[in-house]
Amino acid sequence: MANNFVTNGPLVLEAIAIELYNELQLAANVHRKLEDKFEMERPQGEAKFGTMVTQKKPKRYRAADGPSFVSQDITEQTYNVNIDTWKHVGVELSVFESTFKTAEELMDKAGGIIKPSVMTLADQIDLALAGRSLDLWQVTGSPGVTPGDTSVAAMTTAQTQRDFVRANAILAQQGVPEKMNRKGFYEPFAAGYIPVALSSLFVKEAQEAVTNGKVGHLLGVDMYKSVNFPYHTAGTYATNGTAVATPAVTGLNTNASAVTVNGANQTGASISVTGGAAGETLKAGDIIQFGSNLSATHISTYGAGIHPVNVVNGQVFANRAMTFVVTADVALTGGAVNVPISPSIITSGAYQNCSASPVNAATMLIYTSHQTNMVIVPETLALVCVPIKKLAGAVYCERINYKDISLMLTIGADVKEMVDYARVDVIFGTAVMYGETGVRHMG
Repeated sequence: MANNFVTNGPLVLEAIAIELYNELQLAANVHRKLEDKFEMERPQGEAKFGTMVTQKKPKRYRAADGPSFVSQDITEQTYNVNIDTWKHVGVELSVFESTFKTAEELMDKAGGIIKPSVMTLADQIDLALAGRSLDLWQVTGSPGVTPGDTSVAAMTTAQTQRDFVRANAILAQQGVPEKMNRKGFYEPFAAGYIPVALSSLFVKEAQEAVTNGKVGHLLGVDMYKSVNFPYHTAGTYATNGTAVATPAVTGLNTNASAVTVNGANQTGASISVTGGAAGETLKAGDIIQFGSNLSATHISTYGAGIHPVNVVNGQVFANRAMTFVVTADVALTGGAVNVPISPSIITSGAYQNCSASPVNAATMLIYTSHQTNMVIVPETLALVCVPIKKLAGAVYCERINYKDISLMLTIGADVKEMVDYARVDVIFGTAVMYGETGVRHMG
């Protein structure tokens, strides 16, 4: 009798691919169109683990005034995706199982072969993408307070609504069209609290959230529940700090040993600062800003802040502070250090994103530890799954590309023990593509 697992390999692989895609949350809502470019650069269509894929962003220009010709430099921006994650799930089948289980039994979605392995792979892909929430620099919410948890005095129904409106407003300010699907991914407590807190506005959504866990569509955002989002523990410069005052901002701290901007007119992907207590740290993922225009007291105490700029038309948004994310851990010394940040400070030209360079001696303010959630559009993040080189000599080895998710099923045999070994492999990388189209919702 034929080995049904091998005979039905193509059917099994297709079932795995379809089931995997159906289990994905984040990966189903991000950009997944880079595989063709990778294959063009490697005509054999096979991935080299650790390869860096570079993708160009669309060029941007600014409109000039009057009839006189104004030439603009053609500057290309790119982002990199490192193909650095290899995941697989392996199963062992006795010859009896391989021979006498039918194809239908092997592919039984409620059974013990395909679905558990697929759920594991899907979870790993979504976990990697959820970790990219720590690369987003635009923020809403209150660190340490779960969105929608109205048992906390600081999180009223009105505040819950304002935080949602702020996320949507930030995307609008950055040129995201209203018709583009906004997706909100929230850890389970926030996903449950939010629709209930807004139940007076969204009765149906609140009922569904309570009865079956479905979150639904709220304030222009399609809501999803995810257990994969990390908790960000801020550096000790934040945890040793004290809240800014007059007015206070929940979770925004200064420090008795204040870090300040070390020099005017700084631009680029790092900024020189000075101060802080020796041994204190900044952590990758920390959200910082320089100065604050929130009140006259803030300006006099912390220095004038800077503001974000619309990436399409250059309009300055004076109602919002420009924030940055620290991209690598930094040890403070009490003296001058360079802090790597994203986005780069760009103060002119078609790619301008800041109203000005941070003011010399402006105080660095920092948000405290928080649970991450995020509101994004499909172009915020990129997922690259690439083909894997087939294993020579395997009993069966085949690849499939289903909706830009590339998987490989390999089956081998152990003649001594009379067992078949089957494994499903995926190699992928993730990256922030257009970070200005995403918002980290702190909780």
